[in-house]
Amino acid sequence: MNKILISICCAMLLCIPIGCSQQDSVKAELPKTEEISVTKMKVQEINGLSIKFNDFSTIESGTKDKQKILKITAHLKNKTASPLNYDSLGLEVYNKKGEQLTWYPSTNFGGVLAPQQEISGNSFYEAKGEGPYTIKYKDLDKPKDSVEWKNVMLQ
Repeated sequence: MNKILISICCAMLLCIPIGCSQQDSVKAELPKTEEISVTKMKVQEINGLSIKFNDFSTIESGTKDKQKILKITAHLKNKTASPLNYDSLGLEVYNKKGEQLTWYPSTNFGGVLAPQQEISGNSFYEAKGEGPYTIKYKDLDKPKDSVEWKNVMLQ
């Protein structure tokens, strides 16, 4: 009787490592996040201001260190009957790690759009880290209002 019991225990002990080794080969699949190029980014509207990004790329700073600068070109349209303010200071850009990129002092875009006016302009940021990026625009006249684009990739 003891030999049978010992044989069963040995057989069970041999099965445990086999079961564990099969679990090691199973990989959990995480949901994939689609990375979006600027050409596929949707137009968003905030308080009557339509925002579409036409360019999202890197350029050199033009200084001796040739620092990489992130250039964002936005096309705006005022869809209201009243003037609207836009300032690139309302744009916040975050890298893959969630770090906010620093605004680069250049000819950043801003101004007042007349009713129904359309205009394009650039914003510049120090390229730090890697994408995909998240872009947020906060209406500086109404700071609680914002729109966001996620998983944006460089062109």
